[in-house]
Amino acid sequence: MTMDDGSERAGDEQADDEQMDDEETREVLIRHGIAELVRDGLRSQISNFARQVADTDGLTANHGHPERYQVPLKHLDALRAVMDDIGWDASEEDVYIDLGRHEWALIQALQDQVAVLADVLHENPEESEFIAGIAGQFQELLPLSLLVLLRSRSNELMAAA
Repeated sequence: MTMDDGSERAGDEQADDEQMDDEETREVLIRHGIAELVRDGLRSQISNFARQVADTDGLTANHGHPERYQVPLKHLDALRAVMDDIGWDASEEDVYIDLGRHEWALIQALQDQVAVLADVLHENPEESEFIAGIAGQFQELLPLSLLVLLRSRSNELMAAA
């Protein structure tokens, strides 16, 4: 991957634990193996906010008030921007996502998928083979989720100091 300054990232040389983030740009690495889970979370959240736009539009009293559409449209734009950066289709490439630009949307997508996987585990306690697959997805998703949340929280604390 070519960076803005023209330099190239070298896979293993740059990614010590496969999820390193760059202190300057606040980038986080999304491995291609977990990117589909992130895409699923983004699609789910895009659908939720699209429903909010439709619900807003369904109320005749809102038709003359474009400001009532602003919040869900802003969220849709943020989610779409992450999807554009990750890619809408499956890929074998790892992707760096800038938390400074995409923090809110990435957190929404990760929270969505953690909740979905937890629900699936709760609803299917006897299906051991199925549970093993979901547990594997959890093992991939949780370190990324924790990294994003910790970086987000540390930046909030530094800004408050």
